[in-house]
Amino acid sequence: MSQNTRQNIGTVGAVLTLYAETPVHVGASAALGAIDLPISRERMSGLPVIPGSGLRGALREHVASREEHPNRRGSDTVTLFGPPPGDESDTNTPKASEHSGCVSVLDARLLLLPLRSARGGWAWATSPMVLQRLQRDLQGIGAAAALGLDTLAAPKVAEGHALFSDKDSAVDLNGQLIVEDLSYSAAPPSKEVTPGPWPSRGSSPRGSLRALSRASATAARRAARHRPRPPLPARHGGVHPRAHRPQHPHSRQRRAVDRRGPARGVGAVVHPTL
Repeated sequence: MSQNTRQNIGTVGAVLTLYAETPVHVGASAALGAIDLPISRERMSGLPVIPGSGLRGALREHVASREEHPNRRGSDTVTLFGPPPGDESDTNTPKASEHSGCVSVLDARLLLLPLRSARGGWAWATSPMVLQRLQRDLQGIGAAAALGLDTLAAPKVAEGHALFSDKDSAVDLNGQLIVEDLSYSAAPPSKEVTPGPWPSRGSSPRGSLRALSRASATAARRAARHRPRPPLPARHGGVHPRAHRPQHPHSRQRRAVDRRGPARGVGAVVHPTL
């Protein structure tokens, strides 16, 4: 990891999107009820949620699997996620009390939910509350304008009605939407839900979600590139370390590798949206 990346780390926000190909069961702690390990849900909305601590641990394991000594001082794993708890007598292993890492991962929250439909197989469903939360999340990391979602407004849907994103929706059954055991009347198409990570007709949202993650990461890197560099210690004489670093035959290759790290979403403050 380059020195420039280490200095800018922790100042960038990006969206992490997850696409579940199989049913996901994130169990909560033991509950006083008939069901053991119930699905982890948000306390206010009751929607399923993946805790950020679990996502952070999965990302740490992924980064650690690519290093020979992930727990050594100066490794990417320790820099990004902090030292692991354990024996603090080893001088090569940093203490867990020194720092906590520079990657912050929030909870993964629901964005699109597949529901069985009487026509078209299934329908990707969302709600105005979820759309409002998505816009707040994107505005919080400064990616809403870059993604063209700064004007995304939660549509107004009457009780007992469903709003389609396409005029000729594949799940429209003669002006009705029948999902699971519920029936809704079709509301007129609206342009308010056109921009966003919505799948095209007959496709899954995997490509749209991947494009959302890449676009947010690109916008974050572009913003970090134009951000003023922090003040340097006196030992550098006011000169950035890269300016007086001796050139190496493979220095250009190393810089290219350093830039590929944040492009994969590693080394940034991740704001996940499921």
